[in-house]
Amino acid sequence: MIYRQVLQLGRALAGQRQILELTRPKESLMASATTHSYVDPETRSLSTRQLLSRVLQTGSLLVAKEVELARAEIRADLDAELDTVKLLGAAAVAAVLGVNALLIAAVFGLAYWMPGWLAAVGLAVLLLGTSVVVGLIGWRRRVSSLLTVTRRTVKEDVQWAMERLA
Repeated sequence: MIYRQVLQLGRALAGQRQILELTRPKESLMASATTHSYVDPETRSLSTRQLLSRVLQTGSLLVAKEVELARAEIRADLDAELDTVKLLGAAAVAAVLGVNALLIAAVFGLAYWMPGWLAAVGLAVLLLGTSVVVGLIGWRRRVSSLLTVTRRTVKEDVQWAMERLA
């Protein structure tokens, strides 16, 4: 629920229309079906064909909303993965710089046999340590479970539909 509200707030701040705004009039059908535990007189007066039509209309609305939610969630997951790739790329650059510094240290150590190489080794250790820290931060930010909200809401919707059919 918080994820949806954040998504709606982001769209509102960007001046964009809400994703689910186009189907708002149809939502009243779902709202009335979920807020009342009894069958209202209007529904009792409907024919079987009209009831099936209403069920199909509500079902198609539900599927459309789930598809929209999945699309929005995929976009958010892709943005998070791009951030992860950026951090992992920075970690790779730092690792390459560390390896270069180690190679320079080896050259200093072998060429002159003097303590100047200790500075190069210290720099290499610092760069490699930095690359490990940035790499771990990037790894922790990866998306570990795709479409979690969509999966949960689809499961709830299927359960709701099964209860209504029973």
